[in-house]
Amino acid sequence: MNLSKAQVSLYWKAFAAACQNLGITDKAEREEYRRSTMLAACGKSSMKELSKTSDLDAVLSQFHADAGHFEEAINCGDQDKKRWAYLIKVLSLQLMQLKGGDQTEARAYLGGLLDQARLPNGRSLDDDGYWVDLSIADARRVFAMLDTHRRRLLRKWQSRSAFSTHVQYEVNGPIVIRQEVPPDYYTNIPFRVNWL
Repeated sequence: MNLSKAQVSLYWKAFAAACQNLGITDKAEREEYRRSTMLAACGKSSMKELSKTSDLDAVLSQFHADAGHFEEAINCGDQDKKRWAYLIKVLSLQLMQLKGGDQTEARAYLGGLLDQARLPNGRSLDDDGYWVDLSIADARRVFAMLDTHRRRLLRKWQSRSAFSTHVQYEVNGPIVIRQEVPPDYYTNIPFRVNWL
């Protein structure tokens, strides 16, 4: 099964709420509703076939809508954008870490990038709500732009410049970080690795 325990729990809770709201109590009808909803939402009829991301989001969105929980249904529809937004936020922070900046400068940098690229955004520097008006295609473009810049800064250490959300950079001399390298590898190198 692709889904985590927490995701399975969300699935069954949303399913139960939908059945209760729709008045489906018969076991066979519940199973038919569950399978037909999955098939309509993502083209899969088994929970074991669902992906952890878009498939699950689509099914949960439908269950929440059928349960009358429309805010949760909308939130499920935004999950892919939220995932891209998280990656963009991490990448912006890493870029500022490489330049010796902080979170405030990362937000300003991202805002400037969005404005310069003329991408619609609901940018709020206080709540990171910039992603609300971005399409997924635009979010991918922003990620690619930021990652290209990060790779340029790490060009000297290209073999170790793979993106990871589990890395923080600190400027204290040359910087080389890759999550997959064991922490003790860095003991005699003039920078510090912060493992998240």
